[in-house]
Amino acid sequence: MNTGATSHHVLEITVISGEDLFVSRRRVKRNAFVVLRTDRNSSSQRTKIDKDGGSYPLWNDKFNMNFPMHARHINIEVQCKTASGNSFIGSVNIPKTDFLGGYVPHGYLHFLSYRLRDRRGKRNGIINISVRVKRDEKVGLDYGFSNPCSSVMPVDYKVSTSIVMGVPIN
Repeated sequence: MNTGATSHHVLEITVISGEDLFVSRRRVKRNAFVVLRTDRNSSSQRTKIDKDGGSYPLWNDKFNMNFPMHARHINIEVQCKTASGNSFIGSVNIPKTDFLGGYVPHGYLHFLSYRLRDRRGKRNGIINISVRVKRDEKVGLDYGFSNPCSSVMPVDYKVSTSIVMGVPIN
């Protein structure tokens, strides 16, 4: 029996581009890529390698990712493929409050830019992404929440015929 409850949101994340990227105090010349995770224990997804963008790479890679209800952020890590392996450029943790909750319509496309930090915490470029909380058309679940004052579980509209009432939780 489908109760309509789900243990995750489905996110559509597009990694658009990077700006002003450095490796070991030198501008990135080529081969930058991005690794995405939604949880420490989750599997990662990776963009294609931008061979020509230098320190201003362009990816425009789109991913559908499960975002667990307990997760607090999306982790984005930018790396560069070199002859000796992959070099870390910078990373950012994007809090879920930046794309979940608030007074926005369901399916709203958030365009977000974040400062990357290297392993010492120093600024090292910018990452540009878009995030949308998707609606699961197969079962009629809406994964977006538009009211930050209440916690309401999605309802399977194709199965449920009863009235659903939500109570705000602080």
